[in-house]
Amino acid sequence: MFTLLHLTRTRALTAAAAPSRSAVRRVAGIAGRVVADTAVVGAAYVAYQHEVKQDPWYRKTVKGLVRPAQFWTRVAPILAHYRYVQFKLDWTAAAEPERDAAFDELHERYAPVALALILDLRSLFIKFGQVCATRADVVPRQYRAAFASLLDAVPPLTADESRLLAAEALGRPLDEVFAEFDPVPLGSASIGQAHVARLKGDGREVVVKLQFPDAETLFDIDLTTAEQFVALVQPQQLQFLREMRKQIITEFDFKREAESLETVRANLDRAGLLREHRVAVPRVVKELSNGRVVVMERLPGTKLVDAVLDYYTGLAEAMGMSLDGFMADGMAAKLRRGGLAAMTPPPSRDGANGAPAAQRGPAMPSYRTLARGAVHMYWNQYVGWYAAWAWNHTVGAATSRLAVSYPVVAPPPLDGESLVASLFAVHGHQLLVDGFFNGDPHPGNILLSRSPVDGHGEIGLIDYGQVKALTTAQRHVLARLFVALADEDRAGAVAALREAGVGTPASDANTLYEIAAVMLTAPRRDMWRNMEKLRKAPDARESMMAFPEWIMLPIRMTLLLRSLGMLLVPYNPVSPAAMWRPIAERVLAEEAGEVGV
Repeated sequence: MFTLLHLTRTRALTAAAAPSRSAVRRVAGIAGRVVADTAVVGAAYVAYQHEVKQDPWYRKTVKGLVRPAQFWTRVAPILAHYRYVQFKLDWTAAAEPERDAAFDELHERYAPVALALILDLRSLFIKFGQVCATRADVVPRQYRAAFASLLDAVPPLTADESRLLAAEALGRPLDEVFAEFDPVPLGSASIGQAHVARLKGDGREVVVKLQFPDAETLFDIDLTTAEQFVALVQPQQLQFLREMRKQIITEFDFKREAESLETVRANLDRAGLLREHRVAVPRVVKELSNGRVVVMERLPGTKLVDAVLDYYTGLAEAMGMSLDGFMADGMAAKLRRGGLAAMTPPPSRDGANGAPAAQRGPAMPSYRTLARGAVHMYWNQYVGWYAAWAWNHTVGAATSRLAVSYPVVAPPPLDGESLVASLFAVHGHQLLVDGFFNGDPHPGNILLSRSPVDGHGEIGLIDYGQVKALTTAQRHVLARLFVALADEDRAGAVAALREAGVGTPASDANTLYEIAAVMLTAPRRDMWRNMEKLRKAPDARESMMAFPEWIMLPIRMTLLLRSLGMLLVPYNPVSPAAMWRPIAERVLAEEAGEVGV
């Protein structure tokens, strides 16, 4: 196009006897226009393949160029500003208060900008922001507060899009499979969403888990970008991100998830744990499940965090308090938004009594406040209620205007200790006996219901996208580590850590032990003070960077279960090492002759 116009213009000028230009300039002009023509034609062809033909290779290539560009054009100026401020503070040898104030100002300024970027790009960045919202140990307060909204901010597809996606994933019309299909999802996550449906024929109620279109492509692109970003900002977290990449990639294979679900269920059933601990794992409808959709039976119950909040709400009302008054520091609102985000142990200490705030669970009130509330609750339950009953059945029976309302009484107890024992027993068996475990037991993946027979709490375990298999050697190393930590055997714990590949020969033994104790035992009075010192030590950073990839998911599972214990039994911190010591000792005794492979 540009070349043709140029040649036409050149011929016209020649015919008009215009001053001739040098041959070099004429050739350069033609070459430049040929390049411009090629770019226009190429862009048009790519647009045709991308938008009209929907060619997968072109779609991935274009996204692979556009999304990193969108990320870095907005993040690079922020990083440059942080580096400039850090350089200026180092140059002037600024004191610690001045540094804190300067960085707090930057955090306040850029946290909303980072949130807007995440909401624009979505996909992996939603998950990345959700993780950051729960990491009080490495993420500044301003960013955690901004990202907290991401914990429930993944909008679902429209009803028509959901029906179309389900039909495409199943490979047949929905009315051939389901008698009912609810297009409004139960929930929506970063890679897909789940719907309730009823099967034709037997009428079973099922959950249909669907994968978003292009989800895997976007995650692959965004993971590369995230690795580049973390390498610049938090290089010690890069190994964790690489293990996260391996696990996230497996989440896209829904067929594998269905098989994992069946395997875990069979293992627990064979061990008698499903009956003993009243735990349910859904059965998979194999003939309807494939790489893009999982159809499984629907388990009864509500999400664990919702059940706990309902219980605390009823308990607070019975004590004459509001939930926000019962749970201090805005913890109730945090739990509503993000479950265990509220349970992240803070690195600082509580000034009132010198004990870590995390040691007391989800910011429970003081013992004095609880004592007053308990008196109020028991007075209403055992005096006020019966007094109201007697009045309403005598004087109040004559006319409704004289009747009085009954006081609020406490809800049935959750029996948190029993629930915690069951959760640790089931997951400890998966980890140490089967070597095949779910690494993501967060509150959204755990359902709580009550038996219609005796009212006993029952647990439903769902979502097996992050399942990992361990070798015999890896199981035995973890078993030795848990036994040593439970016995406070520093030498044994350090030996197990080194055998697992944690740390380097130069790593201090005390550093290794304290890191493991923070992750795998109950919070201690001096634990967070020690970790504050260790955090700044070079060998601590070296040890964290030397964590082997295989151990990351077991640690994640352990931290999530411990946080659940803090939620269910707030005044009795749980030690995973102590809970799993009997299982670990049994495994080491029964498999003493096996060679780890």
